[in-house]
Amino acid sequence: MPRSSSAGTGAAPTAGTASSGPKTLTVAVEADISSLRPDRFGPFMDRYANRTLYDVLLHFETKQTPRGPWYDPDKYQFRIASAMNVSPDRRLVTFTIRDNATFDGGKKIDAETVAKSFQWFWDNGGAARGQLFSNGTTSRDDIVAEGNRVIITLKDPVPWGGWAKFVDLRSIIDVDEIMTHATDDDRFGTRWLENNVIPSGPYKIERRTKGEQIVMAARPDYYGPKPGIDRITFPLRYSLLKRGDVDMVSLLDFKDLDDAKSDPNVAIESWDGNNWTVLGMNWKVPEFQDRNVRKAIACAVPTDEIIRSVYYGFANPMKTPWGTTVPGGDPTTWPYAFDLDRARGYLAQSAFPTGFSQTLSITNADPNWDKAAQIIAESLGRIGIRLTIEKQTPAQIATGYAQRNIAMGINAFTPFVHDPGYHALWTQLPESGANWFDYRSAEAEEIARQFRARRDRLLLARHRPLCDR
Repeated sequence: MPRSSSAGTGAAPTAGTASSGPKTLTVAVEADISSLRPDRFGPFMDRYANRTLYDVLLHFETKQTPRGPWYDPDKYQFRIASAMNVSPDRRLVTFTIRDNATFDGGKKIDAETVAKSFQWFWDNGGAARGQLFSNGTTSRDDIVAEGNRVIITLKDPVPWGGWAKFVDLRSIIDVDEIMTHATDDDRFGTRWLENNVIPSGPYKIERRTKGEQIVMAARPDYYGPKPGIDRITFPLRYSLLKRGDVDMVSLLDFKDLDDAKSDPNVAIESWDGNNWTVLGMNWKVPEFQDRNVRKAIACAVPTDEIIRSVYYGFANPMKTPWGTTVPGGDPTTWPYAFDLDRARGYLAQSAFPTGFSQTLSITNADPNWDKAAQIIAESLGRIGIRLTIEKQTPAQIATGYAQRNIAMGINAFTPFVHDPGYHALWTQLPESGANWFDYRSAEAEEIARQFRARRDRLLLARHRPLCDR
């Protein structure tokens, strides 16, 4: 599980310091934006764009913990919404929409705009629909606008059903404009949305040169407080950090991050994050339905070598179903360790004792995954599992995961809610929005459902006073 890291230089003036002119923050990144759509997973640069260009109903404040900065679910920062009310049984969430929010250009954002956004996300069937599902919604009809309120009915009274609406997969969008670009073969206008945006957030795109840089400028008509940074520039050059031409750098190749540790002009912050990198195996593939094959692979992946040679120590082994930063994530229950002889033994007990061939799909936007894939392929080849590495664009692989037709892949998951029930519903069940490898186990499904139902009842009994916020 890679740690979250950022690097900043002391050689250039940082944004926010006393100055008579506009404040600019320059953040060097390794990869360009793959899409301006807010409703799908992609490289972290896509998330940076979404957070600056789009707004959400509410957001968390942050707090410092021994493991670094985390969201604080007990302190909200209302954005498009001005208030939230959750019924005592947690089945009805009502958001009051502020009356002064607009898109860039002045079009009003009202309750109908918000409801249309969520309904568009549901109809489109992408990752945002999975997020709505993970928050207890089961139909577009569960989302309605009444006056200045948006009312959401939840089938499952999940504890996070209200406040998890801060996730940027469901940012507020101008559905009316998007649908003017819909076609017979693109019913929801998603192709237009890949490269175009009508901002609802604090920034707009000032200029963009694909493959070089993107510049965000603060919106003068934004409803909220004026951002402390007037302009954010994202150049695609890590080398600028060494020259002192940027304030921060993100999305580094970990080799460069390791190299930056020795530079006295560069400050690095590193903490245990909540982003996971996993090797997934599709349940529809006969070989991966075999439990002994999966055990063999678990023993044949050289995790320590990958952490050392790919992530340069900026990662931890993931030994739980939902990451070590989430309560209930106990790494002592993990029964596997790198052992090729043990891996060969498991494979010999499977229906494929001499091995097999398969494709390992990765995105071409992350150099670290390319390195990890090479190490995994070499190691699994030593027990008879022959992998061909296939690189896809972020858009291609996101579509493949949404359709659950990636046979084997390296993928990342960044959960925003530190709650084990959230992760069970989001990733572990057949209908889950992030069950990209179509994992199905009746036994595991029953355990997950019982666990979540019992836990939700306990929380409901303990925290009734917190329902109305």
